[in-house]
Amino acid sequence: MTLDVIGDTSTTPSDALTLNLRELKIEAGDPSYNQIARRIQANRQLEGYDLAAARVAQSSVYDLFKLGRKRKNATLVGEVVFALTGDKELANQYSEHCQRGTSLFPLANNPSKTAADLVPKMASNTVPAVSLEASPAPEPTAPEPPLNFESEQLEITAQDEAPRKATKTKSAILGKSLSFRTQILIGFVAVALNIILGTLRYEFLHGYAPLWLDMVGTALAAFTLGPWAAVAVGASSHLLIGLTGQWFGQFWFILVNIVGALIWGYGYRWARDGGQKFGLRFLYITLLVSLSCSLVAFNIIEIVLAGDLYHPAGTLLYYALETPGHSTASLRFQINLLMSVIDKTFSSILALVIASKLQQHLGLGNSGFFSNRTARY
Repeated sequence: MTLDVIGDTSTTPSDALTLNLRELKIEAGDPSYNQIARRIQANRQLEGYDLAAARVAQSSVYDLFKLGRKRKNATLVGEVVFALTGDKELANQYSEHCQRGTSLFPLANNPSKTAADLVPKMASNTVPAVSLEASPAPEPTAPEPPLNFESEQLEITAQDEAPRKATKTKSAILGKSLSFRTQILIGFVAVALNIILGTLRYEFLHGYAPLWLDMVGTALAAFTLGPWAAVAVGASSHLLIGLTGQWFGQFWFILVNIVGALIWGYGYRWARDGGQKFGLRFLYITLLVSLSCSLVAFNIIEIVLAGDLYHPAGTLLYYALETPGHSTASLRFQINLLMSVIDKTFSSILALVIASKLQQHLGLGNSGFFSNRTARY
């Protein structure tokens, strides 16, 4: 969609923009101002704004469609256009023209159209005819329920969803923005990362680095595909490792991968919803994954492996710190927790970097895995 401004030489830039907004509203099925306000609020919440910041008054939306108003909120104009069309490029064009407040509108694109051309169109949609002397009256529709600002979950009707479904813009929900083929490809990459990095750590670092690196792919799947896809990646990785004969004694550590996948997956969604607090929330999630995985691993070490840390670095540290008369189980847990914090922090950051590169490669722009932390356009 391109910017097709309606107006004649006597129409001010502000009124020309208003006429265009009205035509976009008609082309979008003539939604009410309340519905437009709901769409804007929903878009803001998807982008990470909290409920207070996402609120928009119906009257503010209505004012943009009134003729004779010299000043308009350029950001809100863009949001209205996006709510009506789902086209961010067009929304940017409207926002930029509104911000300039000049007569730089490309009236030559449609020199034959004037404000009067909108009259038959609007009449057919049961909307009062446009007049440059009078402001449009609200549509004679039944009163709609007010925006529910007390609820974190905004109800969006099927009609409200239509513009977003009609566009190629990706959804901010994890995994939903990707085709099935792309999700499968990311899943295979994630499994390969778990196996390859874990093997490289074992073979080339001889296990002496305080890392496991067998959950980087799990974190990547959690950030890009969601928690249950990450569970599948983690479980598949351990099963494949077992089939190859490597680390067969660590089969039970599949539980560690599953726990990490669920916390990373659901926790990352919570972190994204924090907007500007994303970094702090992401740190909380990383520490929670570290602690949870360590608790599960410690029980496996004590119950299944009879206290064998199953990691050269951990074993060396254990013998270096072992003190006669002190609890050896407590020492093993502390060592495991320390290594878990190091490993999960490194894995989380590495997975986040890979996810960022994937977002760029897939062309998701500001609507991908990190959309709730980005600007509105």
